Parts: sequence; C-alpha cells; structure tokens
Amino acid sequence: MGGEKGLVELCGRPMILSVLDALSRVADDITVAVGSGRGPEYRRVLGRDVVVVEDRAAGRGPLEGLCNAFREARHGSVAVAPCDVPFLRPDIVALLARRAAGREGAVPVVRGYLEPLVAVYSRDAGLDCFAKGLDSGKGKVADALGCLDIRRVVEDDLRAVDPDLVSFWNINSKEDLGRAEVAARRGPGPR
Repeated sequence: MGGEKGLVELCGRPMILSVLDALSRVADDITVAVGSGRGPEYRRVLGRDVVVVEDRAAGRGPLEGLCNAFREARHGSVAVAPCDVPFLRPDIVALLARRAAGREGAVPVVRGYLEPLVAVYSRDAGLDCFAKGLDSGKGKVADALGCLDIRRVVEDDLRAVDPDLVSFWNINSKEDLGRAEVAARRGPGPR
C-alpha cells in the first residue's frame, strides 16, 4: 500500500478518517488500536478526542488490537471496524448494534463468510473471548468467536441498509486504492 495502511490517503485524506466519520455517528467514543510504536503518527492525524492504544506485543494480529481497545472501552457495547473500510456506512453499525441486543455480539455474514472485524460485541464477553483466543494461539478473530453468543446478521438484512455492501470493501492493495479513488469520486457502488 505504500505506507501505514490506515494513514494511506484516499482522495487526499487518510483512510482511517473515513472509518472514524462513520463510527462517530453511532458511537459515544472512539478508541483506535495500532501496531507497537505507531501511536504518535496516528495521534497526529486523529487528534485529542480519539484514544489511541498500541499493541502490547507485536505479531499477534487483530486479536491483540481488539483486546487492547476493549480494555479501554467505557461502554458495555463496542463497535469494531478495520482502518481499511473507507465506505463503512453508519447504518450498518447501527443495524449491528440493534441485532446485538440480548446477545454477546452481532457479526455480519457476507458472501457466506463471517465479517468479525465489522461487528458489535459486548465489551466484557468480547474481551474475555478474545483474550482466550490470544492465549490459545489463535490468530484470527473468526477462530475466537466460538465462545461468544453472537447473532449472525445475514446478507439480505445488510443489503437493506447497504445495497452494494460497500461497508465491507477492504482496501488491500494499490489496485484496490485506485478503484476506491474512482468510486469515491462517483459515489461508492458495486465493485
């Protein structure tokens, strides 16, 4: 991608800021988990209102970041999203929050796969489950979900608020970034 992924610019603006715009419309506070040593550069971009936590140990993947962010969370429910989904829609996060009620989380199912990094979890249950996943050597969030009572949110329900599922478009390469630039200029649509 040519740099720290969340800070890579899409239309002249770090991608992470688009994700934070969406989350800030439905969340009371924001915590960003970053790799070890990356805190200062993110703090410069994100400002004072966003809590930035660094990984305690390197190379442990997203579970490490989730555990660190959940420890800082001040509310019982935590919405999560990766830095590389710049077209995340607040309506998706709100839908997941509603579907998580009475459960330990709500996770989208897109094209037959769980999307555990665009989800809503109970802070306490999520922290416990993800910490157990880390301790057992599981690297993927989806592998650690077995200990949570989650509601799977099906694609038809997701499409009701995000018809083209642009909220789940991960920007993972320079080619993706180029396509995202075009989409951002015309308005995101089908990929």
